[in-house]
Amino acid sequence: MNKKIHFIGIGGIGMSAIAGILLEQGFQVTGSDLKKTKITENLEKLGAKIIYDHKKENLSDSVCEVVVSSAIQKDNSEYTEALNKGLKITQRAEKLAEVMNSKKALCVAGAHGKTTTTGMLFCLLREGKLKPSVMVGGVLNNISGNYMLDTGEYFVAEADESDQSFLMLSPYGSIITNIEDDHMENYGTMEKIINAFELFLSGNARKDLITLCIDNENVRLMKDKIPEAITYSLQNKNADYYGDNISYQGIGIGGDLYNKGTFLGRLQLQIPGYHNLQNAIGAAALAIKLGVSIEDIKEAFIKFYGVNRRFQILLNKEHLKIIDDYAHHPSEIKATIKGAREAHKGEIIIIFQPHRYSRTFQLLKEFTESFTEADKVILLPVYSAGERDDHGVSTEDILKGMSLEDREKTVLLKDFKEAEDYIKSKILNKDNNQLIMTMGAGDVFTLGEKLAESEGV
Repeated sequence: MNKKIHFIGIGGIGMSAIAGILLEQGFQVTGSDLKKTKITENLEKLGAKIIYDHKKENLSDSVCEVVVSSAIQKDNSEYTEALNKGLKITQRAEKLAEVMNSKKALCVAGAHGKTTTTGMLFCLLREGKLKPSVMVGGVLNNISGNYMLDTGEYFVAEADESDQSFLMLSPYGSIITNIEDDHMENYGTMEKIINAFELFLSGNARKDLITLCIDNENVRLMKDKIPEAITYSLQNKNADYYGDNISYQGIGIGGDLYNKGTFLGRLQLQIPGYHNLQNAIGAAALAIKLGVSIEDIKEAFIKFYGVNRRFQILLNKEHLKIIDDYAHHPSEIKATIKGAREAHKGEIIIIFQPHRYSRTFQLLKEFTESFTEADKVILLPVYSAGERDDHGVSTEDILKGMSLEDREKTVLLKDFKEAEDYIKSKILNKDNNQLIMTMGAGDVFTLGEKLAESEGV
């Protein structure tokens, strides 16, 4: 094929997966990004030409199409050049829809849990010999990557609601994990978020393959409008599929799976967290509907190794564990700390980096109430993610809004270096059986990696 496609910001987790699939399909791919990473290096090995800078000269005369994500600003030099040249400009979600067009798309949407649930569903279908393809918004440890092409009829993918781009997709079936007040900078009101999900579900080809977590009130309301939908729950035994008899084994969690009162089998996960067992029930419900046996499902969960930056173990010593997690919304933070508490009986120290000024401003009260179950909390400055601070908000506002009890166990530090020094001098204690967790969607994971490297010797 001689069609050359250029990706602005090719190193992004979603963009890189699409680029990788196109390369495997024989397309010529070029791209730009600001820094070299393992992801971009892998794309270069597949044949992509990547320039580590944004400039109009990156768009050669042979480029026919330019792919962009909502993260690309309209004044980006390459975007402007594409407009001036009259090139076809395609949104990331549009390209994803095009890539999945030849298969039956199974999409996972929701405020939280998308990446893990997508990975789970893919692994269940693969264990069931259905040979699915997948595109996931993180590095799935089972495949050591963020995509895989296979010959089966199903394509499992995340559906990103953050900028309403999931409305460009045409799912065959879907899982909705939850609907919450995230990305208000794009929606403005909760009503608009709910309306977007309703519109997304109306585009599903098979309403009986829509799988809804009715533990979430906003999702539960969807069932009234889609009576054919499958429901799942960890709290309501009236759901089509529900879990019971929860227990913890090492760092993992397990529970019995029931379908309308009939015991199907026990699911045992190697990853922690009530919320992950909830995700597992949703993935199992849809996989069963697609013909995967309960024995294959049980086996797949035993072999499911999770997703990078989702309770990722960086260091595991007898007295010290260092974990990294992507949690950046108050609900995710609470669920992740709860999962840590279930898996670890010692002291839990959270290092949190807020993500985006807009989210910090809109969910400030919820953030102030998110760390109650932790023993100690270290707060870092907001990771802007390219946003301007139009709200006059800072991490100090989180600290000020905390209860007196939570403030007493929390410290606000100015940067990673100060945090590293503070942890080494004030926190580390071999007598306390500690779990230190870096948390946030920014670059706080690099601090966790550095701590793990220095303490792992």
